[in-house]
Amino acid sequence: MTIDAGTPVLRAMIERGRMHAARDRLDDILETHESAEPYLQDASPRALPNTTGPAHSALHFVLPAGTCHVRRGDRVALTGPSGIGKTTLVEKMLSLRPSTLGEIWLDGDDIGLIPAEISRRSFAWAPQDAALLSGTVRDNLMLANPDADDATLWRALYDAVLDDRVRALDHGLDAWVGENGARLSGGERRRLAVARAYCSLAPWLVLDEPSEGLDGTTEKLLAVRLAQRLDTTGQGLILVSHRPALVALCPRRST
Repeated sequence: MTIDAGTPVLRAMIERGRMHAARDRLDDILETHESAEPYLQDASPRALPNTTGPAHSALHFVLPAGTCHVRRGDRVALTGPSGIGKTTLVEKMLSLRPSTLGEIWLDGDDIGLIPAEISRRSFAWAPQDAALLSGTVRDNLMLANPDADDATLWRALYDAVLDDRVRALDHGLDAWVGENGARLSGGERRRLAVARAYCSLAPWLVLDEPSEGLDGTTEKLLAVRLAQRLDTTGQGLILVSHRPALVALCPRRST
């Protein structure tokens, strides 16, 4: 009985070690040893600071309908039919795909000529198909900000409409989520990925279909809390979505 009771703790220690080893390997590959300082220090529900991210404050990218100019604090929805290349454009912004010269600029510099470890600091990203660690809620959130405190993590979960669910889990932030979040529903996994993006206050928040699979009530609450968060942090928003509740947050729409 003692061994059985201690198994989850041992498993958590083993997986945490694997996570740190994987992070070290990624650092070697991506050369991000000099990563940006954490942007978020105090994130209680009553006190969320304005972002003080990297200097990049202007973003320009080419769309079929023309060039879109975005400044920090702007909110833009990327719409259009499936397969038109919205997710591909986002991946080019994060230097996950090569971009052609003249396609995307940060403060007038072609993003293809900026080191990836620098350009990526400008974006806090929740991808459409976000993978989760086989670890705890805390492990998954801290990938975006290894120095985040509990207040930061809980604020991110609150804004992602996931805090009540995590509080109901055994061990809360230290609850095991299973292989790729197997203990969570599809909508909960997606919101955990959104919360992870919230933990890093880069100048732009990039959300790719963040409410896909959510019921209408949860989606509306997610939209309300996202708007409140943006008002407080001053972040810009690049949103890929067709959902009216979220698209309504963006005065500008580009296709």
